[in-house]
Amino acid sequence: MGKFSSNEIISLIGPTPRYDLGESVGPDLSLNDVLGSDPEASLGDLALGYGTAQGDPRLRALIANAHGVSADDVVVTVGGMHALFLVAFVVCDPGDEAVVASPMFPLARTAAQRERSKDPRPAIAERYGSREDYLARARREAAGMVTERFLLAGDIDAVVERAAALWELIHTQTSPGE
Repeated sequence: MGKFSSNEIISLIGPTPRYDLGESVGPDLSLNDVLGSDPEASLGDLALGYGTAQGDPRLRALIANAHGVSADDVVVTVGGMHALFLVAFVVCDPGDEAVVASPMFPLARTAAQRERSKDPRPAIAERYGSREDYLARARREAAGMVTERFLLAGDIDAVVERAAALWELIHTQTSPGE
């Protein structure tokens, strides 16, 4: 069985990112929350959010045991980003280019939509109030990223333009149930 060779790039997804401009987060659930009590006694408290790049050792051991392989041969991704990285690492050669759409779990636009979908995250209207508030926040966050040297100052306007385009897209699409 082939294995992924060691690669330092994967360490970039180990810690939780400081800036989450895409807001692609959901509720913090455990395995018990999804499957009910005692799905597998040793894993009931397993958090289903983003974890370490290595994955939960208990889960890897159970999967390995069920398939007769070593836990070192099991890859449990910490989300879509990790899985996409591993697929690209296997499929692409150095210098290849790939176009990938970012996975995202969009927020409800209004409190009523949020309540209907049982989404615990505040809706866009609750978070930002208005387009102007949203764009001001995007500008402040981009400026903070410049201060921390994650972004060039000349790119702030482009970030705000993308935020404006995203706002327009979100507010022109029809949501399920409308």
